[in-house]
Amino acid sequence: AVAVLEESLRYYPDIADSQKLYGQLLLGLGEDDAALTALKHAAEYNPFDLEVQQALVDIHQLRGERQEARRRQELVDILQFES
Repeated sequence: AVAVLEESLRYYPDIADSQKLYGQLLLGLGEDDAALTALKHAAEYNPFDLEVQQALVDIHQLRGERQEARRRQELVDILQFES
């Protein structure tokens, strides 16, 4: 699945759902740095995706990046309030 998504993203890197799925798969494989990059791309293309924003909070917390985790958590709180 990862190889198929990598190929797809080579041609269509701006599809948020593909970036999101790719990031989730990479997280499951323990490739946190690559997952972070993919999820950040997904958030750039669709900043209103609650799952992506929450995943970014979780990754930043695991990495001890408190300030970025708080910033992303503020976005999550807004998105939860609006839904």
